[in-house]
Amino acid sequence: MVRLNYFPHLVNMLALALLCITGQYPLLAFSPDISTPDTTKALTSASSVSTGRAISIPVVDSSEAVVQRQLAAYNARNIDAFLNTYADSIRIYDYPNTLLMDGKDDLRKRYARLFNDTPNLHAEIKKRIVLGNKVIDHEHVRFGENYIDVIAIYEVGGDKIARVTFIR
Repeated sequence: MVRLNYFPHLVNMLALALLCITGQYPLLAFSPDISTPDTTKALTSASSVSTGRAISIPVVDSSEAVVQRQLAAYNARNIDAFLNTYADSIRIYDYPNTLLMDGKDDLRKRYARLFNDTPNLHAEIKKRIVLGNKVIDHEHVRFGENYIDVIAIYEVGGDKIARVTFIR
């Protein structure tokens, strides 16, 4: 007998299982030996539901998650982690389409200097909108004693930010 308060969870699990079986949902699957203490050996990629004793869980590295990692690296002033969130061919624009930076080398030059010269650099998200591969942030940014508000439109391709447009 299924208790009524578990019913919505059961429906969600069945829907997820159906998506997995039909290959419409990316998966991360544990290897058959799920007791392996070394999790790097225990985790394997899969494109369909695993068989045997494997446990499959959905993995979604959403556009929002990529942009959130970028924000955390920015606030930590960690240039390598910050650059790791960007595609090699990153292009950054001032609205509507004035090119400010082209590629990671440009990005490194500008942001390494900013991170080194501004110890209290900090961005706070006032509002975030996520629509597919686009993340639109209203950011309140502190540079030394100055504050600015900016709209940043991030376009994510795969697991990297491919384009940013700033509206100031």
